[in-house]
Amino acid sequence: MFNDSLQKTIEEIYKMKNQLISDYGVDEPVRLVNIDFQKRFVDAEIRYNIVLSFPEKAKDAEKKIMSMYRGYLALQKQLETEGVKPLPVDTWKLKHTETDREVFICKNEAGKKNVQKQFGKYVIVLSADELLNMIDHDIFLEFVKLTKQGLLPKITSYSAKSDKNKIVNDSREKLSDWDIDLEFGEDGEHRVREMLSNGDKLEIKTERDKWYDTGNIFVEIKSRGKPSGLETTKADYWVINLNKNNKDYCKLFFEIEDFRKIASKYRYNLVNGGDNGTSKGYLIPIKELFDIETLKLIYEQEEM
Repeated sequence: MFNDSLQKTIEEIYKMKNQLISDYGVDEPVRLVNIDFQKRFVDAEIRYNIVLSFPEKAKDAEKKIMSMYRGYLALQKQLETEGVKPLPVDTWKLKHTETDREVFICKNEAGKKNVQKQFGKYVIVLSADELLNMIDHDIFLEFVKLTKQGLLPKITSYSAKSDKNKIVNDSREKLSDWDIDLEFGEDGEHRVREMLSNGDKLEIKTERDKWYDTGNIFVEIKSRGKPSGLETTKADYWVINLNKNNKDYCKLFFEIEDFRKIASKYRYNLVNGGDNGTSKGYLIPIKELFDIETLKLIYEQEEM
């Protein structure tokens, strides 16, 4: 196996990894930084994992372990350099047991705003006050009673007795499918209006005729040897405008972090493009923007 020194280094790597996951609330904190760093880090991680899996056959084990150690130190610094903030104070990320969805729990309303600002408008976030208010009066009194008996009660599931506990009160006993669809549609309209009117920045990239013939789009990350495009944008949304014969066919809107996750699938597929081939970027098949594996990349990570 490994000598004592290397074993301690491996333990330190494990601690750093878990600390970053805890601090930033994602299973792969490296995805929060730029693509070039991701590639270097993933390469080192693959070599490191091979060493751990096959220690007897591993060559240059010490070198690869130390490379991973330096990689995590560099990742910590890179997150700070790129302004990626850890979870706000008094904030926890948990999973809702029945739905397996990721939920942020904050101490108060101010914490909720911080989480949405950092992780996006559509994350599920609750304050401690809201959770407390959701507990039925009778159940709470029973909880107090058991506690006074010296017990440590635990609420494992809960069913509201009355409409008082509904998040949204409605005079109708039951919403029809039409009502639900209408409310869902109106909510979607509101989000689009908000996006277009509240000052959110849009990075709009127009794809001319070639997308129609090839079925691909080009996503620039470098120009004349320097980071550009998706790598450096400060926009809130990445917009792909598909144009054919000078007529816009459609516009696809992606939250910038979601699109970066999608693009990361193609980080090893760099091609030249742009004017005179001076740019580098990813060639992404349009159909794969809606592929089930791509959707899982976005939604399963959100639900983790």
